[in-house]
Order: sequence, then C-alpha cells, then structure tokens
Amino acid sequence: MTARGQRPHGWTDEERDIVRRDFDGTDIGAARIGALLGATFRAVKYQAAKMGICSRITRRPWSDAEDEQLAELITRFGVDHIAKLMGRTANAVTTRAKVLGLSRRGRDGWYNKRDVGDVLGATAPRVQRWIQAGWLKGRPHTNTVPQQGSGAAWHFTEAAVRRFIIEHPGELTGRNVDMVES
Repeated sequence: MTARGQRPHGWTDEERDIVRRDFDGTDIGAARIGALLGATFRAVKYQAAKMGICSRITRRPWSDAEDEQLAELITRFGVDHIAKLMGRTANAVTTRAKVLGLSRRGRDGWYNKRDVGDVLGATAPRVQRWIQAGWLKGRPHTNTVPQQGSGAAWHFTEAAVRRFIIEHPGELTGRNVDMVES
C-alpha cells in the first residue's frame, strides 16, 4: 500500500519481527514503528493486517463505576462531551451506551440538532439553516458555538422547538402537518 509517488516499503524479516513485537493496533503505534523503519503508518498497518495481528488492539474495559457515570451523563450531555469527561472516545461511549441499553434520547426536556431533525422530518443542514436564520433558538453545550456540521452539540428546549413549530409551520413537511395544532 503506497501513496502516490512513493515506492512500496520492502519488508525484511527483522522489520516484520519489530511490527509483530511492537504493534499495538493504534495509529500512533503504527506511526512510531513507521518512523523507526522509514515506512508510512499506513504501510505498517497494512503489513500488520497481512500478518494477521491487527486484532491486537488494546481496549480499556469499562468498570461498574464508569457504567453508572455513563448512565448519569448520557441524558444530560452530548456524546463528545461525555467522551472528554470520561477519557474515552465518542465511539466507545456510543457503543457502551448501546451495550447497556441506555437511550441517548431520554434527555430531560431537551433535544440536540439530530433529534430536532428527526422530530420535524428535516435534514441536519435544514435544521442548521433554521438556527442560522434565528428561527430555532438553542444554545451550544459548550461555551463556543459548534461548527456547522456538528450534529449533537446544540441544546434545544422543548419550549424552543414548540415555538419554532408555531411560528414557522410553513417549514414543516407534509408528513408533519398533524403536529401543528390550530
């Protein structure tokens, strides 16, 4: 596996032994080995896959205390924020929540941008346009306004969503007309 303009790395038996001994399954580990051997991290990962040692990824097991903390946090914060608080990746948090049967939708009276899109039958870009137009009032989970492509960083109250529906019924699609009360 090579990038354009690069020659393939010729692997020696000694280099394969280094990969076998030192590869920990992470990109950082692959980059470290690549720097040592003069190969790209992708070449190291490809070689590890060829050697059948990619599954040796070390994962930190979840403790009972972490499970309890996750159950507490999942209804109050977005996945990215929880991941930072717990020292985990967002993917690890999402996966563990699913394993434990925890619903990220069971928040106490608020919705994120993705939730609003699901409720109103709109795409994330359309919800983003409503936010930018000032029609849908929300606040970011953190002190900084999230980037445009972010799905879970906005915090909308039920009242804000209700106000949007009442003030902008023309923005709703035909399948949502039963939501608007006269």
